[in-house]
Formats: sequence, C-alpha cells, structure tokens
Amino acid sequence: MGEEEYIFDVAVTRCLGAKFQRDGGREVMHEEKKRKIGGMVKKLSETRRVLGEKAAVEAWRVFSKTVMLNGVEVFGWGRAWMRKEMEMLQREAWRWALGLDKGVNSAVLQGETGEWRVAADGVYRMLRYGVKMQKCEKGTLRRLAWEVRQARELEGKSGKWAKDVKEARRGIGLWGRTLEVLKEDEEGLKRRIEEKEVREWEEQVRRSERSLEVYKEVVRKPGEMKKTQKMAGVERWGTWWRRFRTGGIMGRCRGSAWKGEKCWACGDENGGVLHFATRCEDTEVVEMRRRVLRRVEDELVEDERDRWNRLEEGERVWVTLGKRVNGEVWEKAEALGPGSWWKEWQDGGWEGWLRRMRGGGVGVDIESSGEEEELRVRARGLLDSSEEEEGEEE
Repeated sequence: MGEEEYIFDVAVTRCLGAKFQRDGGREVMHEEKKRKIGGMVKKLSETRRVLGEKAAVEAWRVFSKTVMLNGVEVFGWGRAWMRKEMEMLQREAWRWALGLDKGVNSAVLQGETGEWRVAADGVYRMLRYGVKMQKCEKGTLRRLAWEVRQARELEGKSGKWAKDVKEARRGIGLWGRTLEVLKEDEEGLKRRIEEKEVREWEEQVRRSERSLEVYKEVVRKPGEMKKTQKMAGVERWGTWWRRFRTGGIMGRCRGSAWKGEKCWACGDENGGVLHFATRCEDTEVVEMRRRVLRRVEDELVEDERDRWNRLEEGERVWVTLGKRVNGEVWEKAEALGPGSWWKEWQDGGWEGWLRRMRGGGVGVDIESSGEEEELRVRARGLLDSSEEEEGEEE
C-alpha cells in the first residue's frame, strides 16, 4: 500500500478505437474523421482522371466510407449535425468521383453510383449489430453488454444509441421496443433499407422533374453508372453524357438555357435539355438531331433496323437518350446513342447554337464579345483547370 497512486484528469480518452471527451461527447473524433475524409475526397478527382470514374467510386467506398462509418454501429452518430456533415462529405466525394460540378442535383449522384446514403448505411450497421448481439452465446461479454442495455431501457434510461436504433427501426417499418428481439436477419434488414432508399430517391427525382426532365425518364433506378460502364467508348464520353442528360453540360455556367430557361436557338420560352434534344425547331439543331439518328441507324443490324424505321423521329431520339420506347429493349441503338451525340459535340455540330447562348451565363453575346473561343470553352465546361480551382477554393 505504500506506493502513491495518481488519478489523471484527461480531456480526451480512447475506447475501442473511438475518442471521447470528458463529458462523453465525440466532437473530437468527428473532427478527426472530417480531416481524414476531406483529404481523401480531394484526391478522387485525380483518381478519376488517371484510373477512371469506376476506380474513383471504388476508392471512395473502400477508404473514405470506411472511415466515415467507423464505430457507428456501437456508438451511433452522436449528434444529428454530425450525421448531416458526413452526408455532405459523401455528396462531395460522389461529385469529385463522377466529374460533376457543384450545382448537380444530389438525386443524380445517388442515381449514378447506386450507393446508399451514409445515413442508411449507419442504420444498417446499427441494426445488424443488434441482430448479431442477440445471437451471441449467453455468458459471453458481448451478450452481457447487450443484456445491460436491455435492462437500462426497461428502466427508462435509454442512451443515445438506443434512441438512434429506435428511430432507425421506425424508418424502415420495424416498430416496437428498441431492443426487442429483431425478427429480421441481415438480408431482411438490407432489403428493407434498400427499398426505403429507392422510394426516397424516386421522390427526390419527382420533385426535381423540371431540372431532371430527361433524367427522370431514362433512369428508372439507382446504379446507372453500372449500365453505362458496359458501353464501348465510355471513357471518352461518360462524364460528358452524364452532364448532358442532367442539364449540367455547361459546367459552372448557371444561365445556360439548360435549367428550363428560354431556348436561345429557337426562342421558345420553355427551354431546357429536353426541349433541345426533342422539340427545338431551330434549323441547325434539327439537322444535328437528324445526323445523330442517321449515325445510329448506320450501325444497326438488320433486324433492329426494321423496328427502328417503324418509330417516329421523336421516339428514336428518346431511344438514343436511353429510354425504353414502347416497352421494347433497344440494346444496340441505346448503346450507340451516347457516342453519336458526343461525336456531334466533338465535330462542332453545336457551335451555331452555342453562339446564341449567353456567354458564361452573364448575358454576353459570344459572337460579339471578342472572346469567342474562351467563352465557348467555358460554356462547354471543358476547362481542366476548373476542377483544380474548385479544389483550391474548398
């Protein structure tokens, strides 16, 4: 007993890899996560340029997402604002991995990647943890910890984790007491959460139908990137195609007649990407559409060409944009569409229309501004330096 004993008052302690403050808060751990994830996110743009967008999304999934969800199943999110900040970081990571600008609709990001939002992943991990604990052999430390949590709940002393789980279960239709025996296995939980994510994504797309008027017609469920990755030449036109169909082809230029504004080619008051692709009556645009269709038709095999010729012109355009017309599968024509539209862009078929656009979205007449080439490139959103500038700003 003769030895002196010391008790140290520390500001931060670590338990099972998680950092806690003196009052039990986890702001320090949250900030540490943000720093790690933020550094990884800014490298995704370079990963996409060198290895492709598929590799960039996989890098996000393996590294950043793992850090983001670390400890959630055991400790919960802590505070609602912490979860929201993680969701913002997730959207930022998706944007960099897919090569999209800051104004992109978040429904497009999820629609392309097919990934769950980080909040849904957290729900799955917490509920899966509960399922696993209840399967542990009685008398083990894990099972004892679970029973202590059950006892605390019965006494009305539920902690933050139990409250998070209760809210999570309600969100996917699993009502009842928080720590009551879950009658779902891991696959059942995954299915419920997947269904909820798809429903909420569909609702978000529906609310954004004016800006996503083409996208909502051609993308029926999250995970569109998996479909386009199978097409030939995707490494050349993949990012451009995504911007085109979502009205974001002009990069950071907001006043670009791709958000439902007046069409600067034919003067129609209801412009936008759908109008441009299917209804614009400007002579140059009409001729460009027909060149797109002819290029697709020339590559079709005989059996599909017969069906193709029975379609009206507007229906053919929709096929090239990726829509299933009349319930039929147009595999060849659908696969040729993106490359054909992109070819027109590369060959300068859009130049006449671009000259009637407001340069850089500020009402400048490109043709008379004296900076025609620079403004045209800005409008196309093809300046490589734009992404680097965004990274520096952030």
